[in-house]
Amino acid sequence: MFCFQCGCALNDSNRCPNCGVNVASYKKIIYTSNRLYNDGLEKAKVRDLSGAVVSLKESLWCNKYNTDARNLLGLVYYEMGEMVAALSEWVISHNYQPKDNKADLLLEQVQTTAQITNINQIIGRYNTALEAAYNGNYDVAQIQLRRVIQMNPHYIRAHQLLALLHIHDQNWNRALKVLQKCQALDQNNTTTLRYLQEVQRQISSDTDLQGGLRKVTELGGGVVSYTDGNETIIQPSGARSPGMEESRIPAGVINLLIGLLVGAAVVGFLILPARVQATRNKGAEEVRAISEQLDARNVQIQDLNTEISKLNAQEAELQERLAEYESTTDSLSASDALMLAANQYLTEPDDLDSFNEDFAGIGIDKRDTGSEAFRILYDTLLEKEGPALREYYTKTGMDAYNADTPDYAAAAEALALALSYRDPEAGQTDSSVLFAYANSVMNRYGALPEAERAGSLQDLTPAKEALEQLLNNDPESDEAEDAQNLLKQINDLLQEQND
Repeated sequence: MFCFQCGCALNDSNRCPNCGVNVASYKKIIYTSNRLYNDGLEKAKVRDLSGAVVSLKESLWCNKYNTDARNLLGLVYYEMGEMVAALSEWVISHNYQPKDNKADLLLEQVQTTAQITNINQIIGRYNTALEAAYNGNYDVAQIQLRRVIQMNPHYIRAHQLLALLHIHDQNWNRALKVLQKCQALDQNNTTTLRYLQEVQRQISSDTDLQGGLRKVTELGGGVVSYTDGNETIIQPSGARSPGMEESRIPAGVINLLIGLLVGAAVVGFLILPARVQATRNKGAEEVRAISEQLDARNVQIQDLNTEISKLNAQEAELQERLAEYESTTDSLSASDALMLAANQYLTEPDDLDSFNEDFAGIGIDKRDTGSEAFRILYDTLLEKEGPALREYYTKTGMDAYNADTPDYAAAAEALALALSYRDPEAGQTDSSVLFAYANSVMNRYGALPEAERAGSLQDLTPAKEALEQLLNNDPESDEAEDAQNLLKQINDLLQEQND
């Protein structure tokens, strides 16, 4: 846990060890958020998804930056079929924690499923079913809801609305099957339990009514049989039931039966229709609330997409400014190196080593990217000390190349500088220098590990140009034949890269 003010890691004390702020209440809030997250996690494990939603929302109310709770809430919404709500939670989580966030993995995985590609179609069909239910087109609503459930089997609201339509049609068995699927998805969903209680009560009353009827079967010869509970009784057709007076049925029993029939009629014609109508009205209110929530989620997603677009545009602008800053930094570094070289030349013109070190730090490629004043000063220094620089780096490179153990990397670097300081009007470059440079570059490339050679092929292009210059200027030199063979090897390697 870290301090909310300075970000320092907290210890057992109620004050921050760095800034000294009182963090007792802050710790209680964080602990409460984590406890509610653990409670939501336990409920989600036993498929009490509705309870998990309540606990996780309370956890986020305590600490909106609890990305673990927000990611789990998105997973619970996803398991309930609430795709829009799940995506909203994961996008918010990503904005709070852009790095090392499991929400990025969840978003990537969800985007590869069929539900995310059909989310607009699912919402459209569900809204069509709601509108059809409002208008009394129950058959159309059921068809649309079955299609929605087929596309997203975990959409609990679609299951509940389909069960409600079956309850309206008094198709209790179908309603029971649909509600059992809802309960398998979410064990303690209040709406599912309320619908399920009503359906089970209706099924139980129908079963009791059918069990109270005796089935009488005539066996022939004046003998009949009937069932009484679990017993089958056979007696003459004119016999009376055991326990009854032979003369007449008692009046109290007849009055009791009449009272039961009247009570059943009152329940059937007055009370039950009122309860069914109340259930319908409540279901319609819930459906309307669901539709409003979906509209609110769609608006929220559009706002989030707009915010993401703005952030992407800001990121692109910052990248451009960073590139400009880096380019400016390179130019300043080259200018500093040029100033140092000029100062060295003016103060100690005989100290060629120090001048070489400062002037070489400018970089050959910076001459054409600098200002006009930069180029004038660079050319002036090059004109004054260019021959000495060329002689210095030529000797350094050739010594490294002709050593008992040649250092081809150092030779290639020094001879490259010697060739860059060559005055175009001073005549042709020595063929031995050109060949030594190209051969050093080739040997340096050959010493690289196999995995790095493919990325270093472009380094062979200057060597190729040096060999072509050698063959054009002095085709009869001692190095011409070796140069021809080396040029063929380089061309073969560059051709393989192009292929």
